[in-house]
Amino acid sequence: MNVLIYADAHLYKTGDGRVWAKTIYGYEFWKRYLNIFDNIIVMARMQEVHFSKTEGFLESSGAGVSFIGLPMVIGSQNKIGYITNFPQIVKIVRESIKTADCAIFRVPAVMGYIVLHYFIKTGKPFSLEIIINPFNAAGNKLERQIMGDYLKKVVGKANGVSYVTQYYLQKLFPSYASIHGDSEQYFESYYSSISIKSNYFTASRNYMNHAGDFKIIHVANQMNNEVKGHRVVIDVTNRLRELGYHIQTYLIGDGTKRREYEEYVCSIGLNEVIHFVGLLSSAEEVRKWLLNADLFLFPSKAEGLPRSLIEAMAVGLPCISTPVDGIPELLPADCLILPMDTEGFVKKIIALLNAPECLNEMSKQNVSKAKDYEESILQHRRDIFYDRLKKLALKQARDKSNRNI
Repeated sequence: MNVLIYADAHLYKTGDGRVWAKTIYGYEFWKRYLNIFDNIIVMARMQEVHFSKTEGFLESSGAGVSFIGLPMVIGSQNKIGYITNFPQIVKIVRESIKTADCAIFRVPAVMGYIVLHYFIKTGKPFSLEIIINPFNAAGNKLERQIMGDYLKKVVGKANGVSYVTQYYLQKLFPSYASIHGDSEQYFESYYSSISIKSNYFTASRNYMNHAGDFKIIHVANQMNNEVKGHRVVIDVTNRLRELGYHIQTYLIGDGTKRREYEEYVCSIGLNEVIHFVGLLSSAEEVRKWLLNADLFLFPSKAEGLPRSLIEAMAVGLPCISTPVDGIPELLPADCLILPMDTEGFVKKIIALLNAPECLNEMSKQNVSKAKDYEESILQHRRDIFYDRLKKLALKQARDKSNRNI
């Protein structure tokens, strides 16, 4: 049983045939599918590089996983890249989907939508894993509308639909199963993309005797746009320092706008206060930085259900974020500030600095809530969802075989 998995990933292939990812999409990620499927065919954007370029990356290749590389077109706004590479993309897709018995698409994604368009024509079973709300994602208003409208259209055709949220995305993009009822052919589930093992969690924290600078941390793999609120984090830090608070801020991630943010930090004289850590490949590396921080600040404009926020909660960090998409499923309303409200974030942080007992309670609540996303709980839901797709594909193959007898 071969399942095609489209992931909106950037993968890198070295001369020895191994495949690498900067973050998230290591072999450990694909093992969640191998619990049910014998072989998985990962389709993603891929680039051939020298081995030296993959230092610190996660190895993505491993037993039971094969890869199909698509052109490394970066960004939904790179229209020229999609146009010039379109014939090659279509050729690869048409040939590759022949070997798959069913497919799982992690959407929304421009390239993923192209693959999905051709896969639907095969009539084979497929499922969607909806990981973010495209109406709030990167790109201009028209691009977001097109991405969202297409997802609304195709979600009703999918045999299985899973959401990273428990409620929010389901309301925006209702599946066939939610409208017409669960059946052998149409089904639905929910689970986060995150993988937090039981030993990742810590006890809650005690802020009553906190000493030294108060450390704020922000984690977002991509620094390619303003969606994750990097500029707001910088401005909040600047305002707190102006008001006399001893703050140190750490930004984890990398991307095309990092240089711009670094120059902005230097221009306001905070280069010794705001620290650019860079991209960290593994959750374990991120965890070390989270453990050394005092508060997680995440003024995001668009999310499905943010992995980084759940990871911060799991190690007892008090968290302040925004009331967008699935985030209210994680944090109470008094921890949510509108994305661009710099002064709102500043006032909230000052209130917490003056009330360590509130920080203690937030820490306790966050650890408790994060345990809902422990790996064994989520993997059980995934296994059921993947198994239903596998059984549907096997049934279709048997029916086809019987017709040909």
